[in-house]
Amino acid sequence: MSQNNVSITLEKITKIKSRYKFSDRFIVIVSGTCNSQSFESVCDIDTGLHFYTEIFTNSQGFSTKEYHSIKRKIKNSFSKQISNKDFEEDLMTIDLFTKTCEQFEKKYYGEKVFFKIPFDEKELANKYNLTFYSPEKLWYTFDKDENINTIRQLFNEVKL
Repeated sequence: MSQNNVSITLEKITKIKSRYKFSDRFIVIVSGTCNSQSFESVCDIDTGLHFYTEIFTNSQGFSTKEYHSIKRKIKNSFSKQISNKDFEEDLMTIDLFTKTCEQFEKKYYGEKVFFKIPFDEKELANKYNLTFYSPEKLWYTFDKDENINTIRQLFNEVKL
């Protein structure tokens, strides 16, 4: 497909209302394809149409243009005023978005693997795309990472 064309199809949209004390925020799970590449997305939307999304895929990921096109397509599908009647009202947890993203991370990337890495080896950790987890002052990647064996040889793994 030409670099200028991005083809996106939204196949399934599951709307879930999360009951927050002071605002109407909604979690929306979307599955679809972008240029024949499957994806799933978890979106956090409020009635003022503030929008945050995480996009998950089994493949190498999307180009910046594809990523932003997916976000735009999902957001535009909610451009009308959101009605509370449109949403399932069976979930009450405040951190629903985080928990849902964690479920998708496990599905697509596997379990998190944590490492204790000295500050002076920070650049090497970045080279292997490890993510710093500040609450525990540890770095992590996922067990499906193509470099996990090398990373385990280089750094000390920590069990949480």
